[in-house]
Amino acid sequence: MAPRRRIPDDGSVVWVHGCAALALLAMASCESYAERALDPSAMLAALEREDESWATRDSASMSEAIAALRRHNPNVVAARATHAQASAIAAVATPPRNPQVGLGPLLFAGGGVATANRLGVQATLGWWLPLSARLARQDDVAAMRAQSALMATLATEREEYLALRRDWAAAALGHAMERASADLHHSTVVMADHRRRLAGGGGAATAVDVGLAELDQYTSHAAEHAARAEALSLRLRLAERCGLTPEAFAGLDDRCLPELPKTVPDVATLSALLPDAPALIRLGAEYRLAEAELHLEVARQYPDLNLGGSYERDQGVHRIALPFGIQLPVFDRNQKGIAAANGRRDALGQRYASEMRRRLHGLQGARALVVEQYGRWRHIRDEVHPIARELVELAQRAAQAGSLDAVGLLTLAARERSVRLDVLAAQRDLLAAWGRLEVLCGAPLLLFPDEPMPPLPTTPAPDPEDVPR
Repeated sequence: MAPRRRIPDDGSVVWVHGCAALALLAMASCESYAERALDPSAMLAALEREDESWATRDSASMSEAIAALRRHNPNVVAARATHAQASAIAAVATPPRNPQVGLGPLLFAGGGVATANRLGVQATLGWWLPLSARLARQDDVAAMRAQSALMATLATEREEYLALRRDWAAAALGHAMERASADLHHSTVVMADHRRRLAGGGGAATAVDVGLAELDQYTSHAAEHAARAEALSLRLRLAERCGLTPEAFAGLDDRCLPELPKTVPDVATLSALLPDAPALIRLGAEYRLAEAELHLEVARQYPDLNLGGSYERDQGVHRIALPFGIQLPVFDRNQKGIAAANGRRDALGQRYASEMRRRLHGLQGARALVVEQYGRWRHIRDEVHPIARELVELAQRAAQAGSLDAVGLLTLAARERSVRLDVLAAQRDLLAAWGRLEVLCGAPLLLFPDEPMPPLPTTPAPDPEDVPR
């Protein structure tokens, strides 16, 4: 029987088993994977049930539209997902570099004929210690990236909210103009029928009169189709922005419009809002992130200290070493990383200043446009339209007295409805000018019915002659 090999009574077995157990324990603590699949069918069914509910409900209010925008708008959802991802990363502190463990046999070759080869055991442990605050700077960058993502989310929500206000006003006026176009078309139909009856009964209407009346009828019919298509397109755009079905805005009309104030904020009041404009909020957050990244790149130029430990055993002889090492930053001091971070910070500072300048100068022209559109809308509403209504009333009394025929009355009635369309068109352009002004200053200036956010206090507007051109 072969003799049993004697287990060494020294600490080599403890070293080997301890290092192996440490490696297995470290790998066992690693994260496991759990699959989470999407279910498109369930999502589609839930959306269809939500859309069907609008068939029995009233039109969505402004508050409901804002809430839907924050939940469903694709740009807002994407910004929130980016923020959630950045926050999850920032919640985990940057770990130091993993230690390195090495195990293995040592072969000592014999130097002569009478000297046999010998086997030994070697165990090593390596550790890296940062000499700078690089890990803390990495945590700062992760936290600033999450903060930047939060600011981008808030800026995106504000941008989409301001766009929602423009779309809401346009859709409401589009519905009103659709009804006004239908009324105008009805007037031309009545006129054409009356002309045909006069021509067929031997009246004063000629074939040319009938042809002109029919031309007005067909032209107004085409305009009615265009107004209906435009109103539908505006509702579709509003629904897409809010993530709702177009049926949710089927009842939107001019009653959902804001009450236009009699004053316009001056340029000084508007310019005070510029630092909170969404684009400037986003650029400011990116600039602060660039500052943190530059700080990190400066910290990266300092190397880590490498600490180690090794153990060797050879024929009962134990050798323990504690070496350490460091890379000398003689040639590579992260010059390119620092230069790139410096360049990014400077570029963002220039972009911020340029965007501030563009918006500040744009406020003057946008405000002047609001004042001009105010003048146009008030002129048509307060001067032209009252005259048209008064003429219709006079024509009705004259027709009852027998001094005016039906043709004249119908002509004036159609003219009054055309002027009514002009009032709505001027109001549409005025609200669009207000929307442009809100986008430039980045804040709501009008208050819509059932809107949770109060308007900005305004100051008296100067006369159109005093507005900078």
